[in-house]
Amino acid sequence: MQPVTPQDFSDIRWRGHWIWVSEDKIEPTMGFGGHRAGPRRESHGLFRKQFSLASVPSRVPARLTADSRYVLYVNGQEVARGPARSQPRRTMYDLLDLAPYLRAGENTLAVYVKNYGRANSFYIPPMSNAGLGKTGALVFEADLGPAGWLVSDDSWKAAKCHAWDAEAPDSQDLAGGGVPVEQLDARLLPVGWQQADFDDASWATAQLLRAIHIGGYARTQPPTDPYGPLYPRPIAQLGGEIVTPAHIRVDSLHGALGLPEAGPATRVAA
Repeated sequence: MQPVTPQDFSDIRWRGHWIWVSEDKIEPTMGFGGHRAGPRRESHGLFRKQFSLASVPSRVPARLTADSRYVLYVNGQEVARGPARSQPRRTMYDLLDLAPYLRAGENTLAVYVKNYGRANSFYIPPMSNAGLGKTGALVFEADLGPAGWLVSDDSWKAAKCHAWDAEAPDSQDLAGGGVPVEQLDARLLPVGWQQADFDDASWATAQLLRAIHIGGYARTQPPTDPYGPLYPRPIAQLGGEIVTPAHIRVDSLHGALGLPEAGPATRVAA
């Protein structure tokens, strides 16, 4: 099968729009030049889009990227994660063929996006303009052939997920400024949110993110400041076997440390 390449997309301009969850309100701030957004905690967004196909084309070229990281699911199956590390004005995007994961009839795309919020050992926050670059962001587009283009826009369902925000201590401080410690309360994850039969009726729709700056036109489609024209990933996706735990043992540290209400990262630090 012919691989998907940048030549499958004839224009540097994207059809897809930058989107984010509606819960993170963006207040436009006008001024000269870019400015770095104030320190903020990491944020997590869940996105869903359902669509129908009369038949599946032989190839469905797609590309996407996010600030800061994403995981893409198609009909419940994990398909890709990225983007490759880069500095924000040369943000990378990923190319893939969705055809092997689609089916005739109803289909569901689901994307998890994590925004780190502040700099760490492998992420540089963008210099935000008055609108774009203050929150997480996702952009996606796919050529469905006779069915037209599927693009990220404000028809997508989106919800902010608080499963990673359950504890007060900053995970990056606990890691000593290195690789962040991920703290997840799985009870707050919507069960089966990647699946086609998940009920997202209570979710709001995504908000469009506009690049607002001197001389700008509030564009929502790349290329836009502060991410630049976007570049294809220069290295291959990670591969290899997925390793799962053989067993899990839970040890209580409450009594030993005298921290009955503290979370796991706090107990480890203590």
